[in-house]
Amino acid sequence: MEINLRKRKLVKLSLKRIVRETGWSLVIIGVLTSGLTAWILIPSIGSTLGSNLTSYANGVATFISVEGSGSVIPPATISKISSIQGVQAVYPFVVNATYFVVHNFTTTLGGQEHVVPLARFGVPSAVVGGPNGFPPDLLALSAGRSPGNEPVFAFEPYLKNANPPQIDVSLGGTNEVVIGCLSCANITTTGSYFNATAVGEVAVNPLFSDVALFWNSTFMMNHLGPQLYQQEWGSNRSNYLIVKVDSVADVSRVGNTISRLLSPPFQASYDQVFAQDTQSFVTQTAPLYEIIGLISLVAVIAITFLVSQLVASKRSWEAGMLLTQGWRWRELFTLYSYYFLILSLVSFALASLISVVASHFFTSTYYIFAEKVTVTAAADPFYVGTGLLLAALMSFFASWTVLRRLKRMGLDGILRAY
Repeated sequence: MEINLRKRKLVKLSLKRIVRETGWSLVIIGVLTSGLTAWILIPSIGSTLGSNLTSYANGVATFISVEGSGSVIPPATISKISSIQGVQAVYPFVVNATYFVVHNFTTTLGGQEHVVPLARFGVPSAVVGGPNGFPPDLLALSAGRSPGNEPVFAFEPYLKNANPPQIDVSLGGTNEVVIGCLSCANITTTGSYFNATAVGEVAVNPLFSDVALFWNSTFMMNHLGPQLYQQEWGSNRSNYLIVKVDSVADVSRVGNTISRLLSPPFQASYDQVFAQDTQSFVTQTAPLYEIIGLISLVAVIAITFLVSQLVASKRSWEAGMLLTQGWRWRELFTLYSYYFLILSLVSFALASLISVVASHFFTSTYYIFAEKVTVTAAADPFYVGTGLLLAALMSFFASWTVLRRLKRMGLDGILRAY
C-alpha cells in the first residue's frame, strides 16, 4: 500500500511539473512527436508501398503466353505445364479468326488498280468466357465496355490503324464480319455474315496482343449454333495458353521450363525485362523508406539526449532539494521516468494520430499497359507498436541521462551551483 501511495505521489509530482512548465513541456512533446511520427510514418509508407507493389507486380508481370500459329496444344503438354512448381494457374483457350468484309475493295496490281467485289481480312479472335474462352478476369479495357450477348466486340488498339484503311475499327464503329476457324483442318468461314459494333478497347498488353478481337461466348454460341460453336471453340482444341505464375521471381525459371517442354511450332513468350525491372523496383523502394525512418529515429534519440541534458541543468536544484530531504537516487530516477513517460505517451498518441491521417495523403500512381494503379499508404501496425515501445524506452533513456549527469555533479556540486 505504501509503495502504491509513493508511486501515486511521484505521478502527481510529474503531472504538476508538466502543467507548471507548459512551454517547456510542449517543446519536449513537439520533439518527441516529430521523431515518433517519422519512425511510424516513413517506414509505414515504405512497407505499404512495397506490399502493394509486390501484389501489383505479381498481378501484371507474371504471365507467360504459349501459342503455335493456330496449332492445337496437346492436352498432355498443358498438363505438364500445370504441374510446374510456381505455376498458379493455366488458361487454355481457342484463338480463331474474325474476317472483316470489304465490298468493292480497290487494290493495285502491276501498277494498275483492280476492284475486288468481295475481300476478307482476318484477325485473330477469341470468345470471352465459356469452357474454352479467354479468361474474363484478364480482359482489361482502357475504354468502353466488355462485349455482351449482342453483336459487339472489344478490340486491340493496333486495329485502329489496320491495313487496309477500309477496315475502320474504332469505338462505336460498325463493320461487316464473318467468323473463321484457325484450328480446323482448313481455314474456312463459318456461320453467316453480320454487322458488329466495337464497344471496348483493350488495354495494351504485349503478351496478349496476338488476340486482336474478343467476342462474348454466349453471343457466339447463339450466332453459330451449338454444332458450329463446338467446331470453332470446342474442347481439346486449345491453340493458345496463358500461364499465371505465383510471383515475379519465378517468371524466368518457369518460362525456361515451359520452353524446354515445347517443340515447334509452339513457343513461350514473356516480358523478362519487365519482370526483372518490376522485381528490382519493389525490392529497392521499401528499404529506402526504412533507412530514412531509421535515420529519423537516430536523430530523435540524439535530440532526446540533448533535451534530457537541458532538463538536468535546468532542474538540478530541484534534485538537490529532494536529496537533502532524504530522497534516494533511485527515487529520483523513478520521478524523472514518470515525468518523461507521461510526455512520451502524449507524444506517441499525437504521433499515431498524425501518422494515420497523414498516411492517406501519400499516394503513388502507376501506369502499366494503359491501366492506372494507385497505391495509398497506411500506418503499419508493426511500426505503431514499436513506436509505443520506443516511447517507453526513450523515457527511461532520458531519465537515465538526467540521473547520470546529476550523479557526476554530486550533491555538493548541485548545491554549490545554487
